[in-house]
Amino acid sequence: MTPESELTKGAASTSQWWDVEVLKVTQDFAAVFKPAGLGTGAWERTSTSFAHVVQRRLATPMQPELCNRLGLHASGLQMVARSSEALEHFLSQRMAGKVCSEHLALVEGFVGLDGEPAEGVIDVPINIFQDSMGREVGGIVCSKDGQRAVTKYKLLRRWCVPATTDDTRFWGKSRWFSLVQIRTLTDRLNQIQAHLAFIGHPLVCDCRYGAANFEMDSAVAPRLFLHHARIEFEDMHGQNFAAASELAPDLQAALLRIVELAGELEASEGGEGGLSSKTATTITITTTTTAATITTACEAAGEAAVAQALPRGGSAWTAPPSRALVAVSVILYFIIVVGFGVIGCCFAYFIFILSPKCI
Repeated sequence: MTPESELTKGAASTSQWWDVEVLKVTQDFAAVFKPAGLGTGAWERTSTSFAHVVQRRLATPMQPELCNRLGLHASGLQMVARSSEALEHFLSQRMAGKVCSEHLALVEGFVGLDGEPAEGVIDVPINIFQDSMGREVGGIVCSKDGQRAVTKYKLLRRWCVPATTDDTRFWGKSRWFSLVQIRTLTDRLNQIQAHLAFIGHPLVCDCRYGAANFEMDSAVAPRLFLHHARIEFEDMHGQNFAAASELAPDLQAALLRIVELAGELEASEGGEGGLSSKTATTITITTTTTAATITTACEAAGEAAVAQALPRGGSAWTAPPSRALVAVSVILYFIIVVGFGVIGCCFAYFIFILSPKCI
């Protein structure tokens, strides 16, 4: 038997925590930490149903009402209304744009490169994708005919990860990653993922909007890098309700791994022709109920390092073609097919019928 001290020697460092934690409770609302992998779908009497687990943690006979629904692979704050009146109040606050909801996300590419703003607003409508027959197939895309969706983003840090380790060598070249803070002014399905992909920076490990780089992303992150970090609004009694959640442990481990790999690039550059300066920076996210401090080694990238960066990563998520364009394309297709068919029939008539008569 392997000695206990040698049992995990050589294994990759990791930190996973999969549990529901009640962060703040009032008479009308509860802020609960949702781990990644726990769905927020229909209520079921199982330990894999988020609503059922929250009901047990709150020790209430009433089935809790979910104010927002985090995606299956996202983590962070999930708001729970403890009555139907509280749910209606929250929804009215959200419709009025009075709910402050902020996320942390790691995206692909160098945010702020070539004149691109490091802080901005994405005001692009989104809609459910429809095929040529007008059927909704479930995907959310940016479309001029969709519902208005507004997302604010702000760059926090950037790292350039080299393709020099066993885990990243298959990339072929270095890749940039950017940590951004996001605030949603509207609450649409998959809004953050669709908007960030639209500007050319899909979220890391996003299998829907960043599928082209999903395998490469998986070398540095265990799942979709999206965490709901803070929410703030006015409750039914006019009091300010604020809650926050520190970055999930698995995402902290992924971020520290990226910092470690970026540090290896710094060391290999040796301070010549690459990174112009190096500084130790502490990112502190201070909130009403919790504070998370992540110490990172970040750098001011020189022109030579920027030149090694990949393109911003992921193609921009564009709107589907209009129905009129699809109709014209179908008509042209049939005209071409029928035209070739007529030509073929004439040729066959000449070969098999007219030719023997001429002979």
